[in-house]
Amino acid sequence: MIDWYQRNALEWKDRIISRIVAPSVRVVFFEDLFGADVSLEVRLGHVAEIGAWLGVRIPTEDGTARAILNPRSRINGPNSYRHIPNLEEIVSRFGDIEDY
Repeated sequence: MIDWYQRNALEWKDRIISRIVAPSVRVVFFEDLFGADVSLEVRLGHVAEIGAWLGVRIPTEDGTARAILNPRSRINGPNSYRHIPNLEEIVSRFGDIEDY
């Protein structure tokens, strides 16, 4: 299944998106917002564009957006996972996050 997905996902994504009317779709990749080579200002620009596309204003000038999108932020570091309910059960079943 994973092998099929890796070989076909982009082609299927392109086929699906090509059939949607342009204003109805906006393709954003994780790397557009959190890629290691993307500056904070570029990230904030992408967020503002996403907000405009959704028809909402996302306040990118405040500290919250900057903190979340800052390349040095470690919001989802290992300490964040310790707050997940049932973490011990998840780790015993699937392994520790540090194993990945």
